[in-house]
Amino acid sequence: MRVKSHLSSEKAGPWLLIVDNVDDMNIWLMSDGSSRALDTYLPESKYGFVLFTSRNRQLATKLVGPDVIKICQMDDRMAMDLLRVSLIDKNLLNDHQTTRQLLRQLSCLPLAITQAASYINETEISVANYLSLLQSQENVMVELLSQDFEDEWRYAGINNSVAATWLISFHQIQKLNPLAADYLLFMSCIDPRDIPLSLLPPDSSLVKQQNALGLLKAYSFITGQADDQTVSLHRLVHVATRNWLQNEGMLEQWTVNTGKRLRDIFPSNSHKNRILWRVYLPHALFILQSKEFQNNKQDRENLVQRVAQCLYSDGRYDQAGALFKEVLENKSERLKKTTKRC
Repeated sequence: MRVKSHLSSEKAGPWLLIVDNVDDMNIWLMSDGSSRALDTYLPESKYGFVLFTSRNRQLATKLVGPDVIKICQMDDRMAMDLLRVSLIDKNLLNDHQTTRQLLRQLSCLPLAITQAASYINETEISVANYLSLLQSQENVMVELLSQDFEDEWRYAGINNSVAATWLISFHQIQKLNPLAADYLLFMSCIDPRDIPLSLLPPDSSLVKQQNALGLLKAYSFITGQADDQTVSLHRLVHVATRNWLQNEGMLEQWTVNTGKRLRDIFPSNSHKNRILWRVYLPHALFILQSKEFQNNKQDRENLVQRVAQCLYSDGRYDQAGALFKEVLENKSERLKKTTKRC
């Protein structure tokens, strides 16, 4: 309270107080959305300013109202500059095309770029080799993103890997809004791009649905599209979430449940459904290609048949043919078993 008293007085002169990592809604707000007693410890003076940093846009808005300053995603030039200053061997950036591909893979995320540069510096591999590792199997990518690295700006004892940073935010979301966490897990089982809101499992309240999606947007896990009917999941978030499900032994169950949801709502190949099936197809194909959905025979076959019919109606004959073959083989196998019993 002495600090507050001093800074609130005119004799303190100009000051700036930074409150870092304000992400926990339960610490700063009551259940009704009103401020907790923590606010009483913050000084007030016309000569000073309090700056909060937060990953949670909803909490930031509740704390400062319209005075939120959004830090936009870095563009390609800014990302390239960050990678350049982070690398020891600047000549590694001479391969411009590969470097741009790497930055796209990392979604121009500052923490991911700094982490990649640290790994390249320590192992003395090329940008091309790092990109190759990043584009390999999910478990390899997760291992790369879980590497801790030296950072003079971080707090002592804090893990600064991308995966660890994701996990902190995910645990916050689990506590604040279980439906938002469920939506994130659901979206990790389908293609991360252009996810139609109609594909998400319905809830009894549209307001609860919007609040859940709003929280995921507040943490920058998803971004809304211009049509306001689809969202996209950050690629690194998609990989980190799938890895968490795998480690918790829940990836197969979530994949199967997501496949059942698609089976229930995937449209027929009627011409009037063409717009809808084109929106759903990437997500159905992602599920069908997932090894976790291979053993769920009946649910899989129903989805395979409808997807194959829509692909055929769309002129994608090679893809449709492969799926029709799968359906035919399954039916032939069942027929053989029935014949043997007779």
